[in-house]
Amino acid sequence: MREGVDDWEAGLREVADEFARSLRRGASLRFSLVVARRRSVAYPKRKYDPYL
Repeated sequence: MREGVDDWEAGLREVADEFARSLRRGASLRFSLVVARRRSVAYPKRKYDPYL
């Protein structure tokens, strides 16, 4: 269980870093696409719900 939480926290930090870089570049659309792609790869069974 703990391993899954660590993975989730690491993913959250990675997304936050990408978000900060995107804000500096003013590339919020690209950030959205990157997150959507990562979510669909990381959680293929949850693809139908973009908020999970």
